[in-house]
Amino acid sequence: MTFKQYTPVDMARLPPDALDPVLTQMDNGAPETWLRVGEMIYLALRASNSLEAVSSEALGRCATEAVYQLVAELGGEPLYVPKGVLSGCHKRDKSIRDEFTGNNIAELAKKHGITPVRIRQVLAKGRSHPIP
Repeated sequence: MTFKQYTPVDMARLPPDALDPVLTQMDNGAPETWLRVGEMIYLALRASNSLEAVSSEALGRCATEAVYQLVAELGGEPLYVPKGVLSGCHKRDKSIRDEFTGNNIAELAKKHGITPVRIRQVLAKGRSHPIP
């Protein structure tokens, strides 16, 4: 499955007790970030057709354990979660390299809706000499 094929759960439509399997498993006083990540993991597990037979309690436990593992490995580190747009960027980056004439960085930036600095970064990938 790709990211584009995934349909996120609409949290606004969940009943008030839908996330209880995570909230009852997580440490009392757990940081809000832990709870949010646990909820997201739980909802993804609950929405999976291959896990229909697994109890909500067991999925809540799995989600909580996944959060604890993340905290153990990455706790205290800044974590950036990309939005998954890079797959389309590969085609864009190839177009930029193909369209580059040597002096059209500003035009390419405007055409592709990115900064001239980003155009230079794209062009520099795989090259041994810097782009002007």
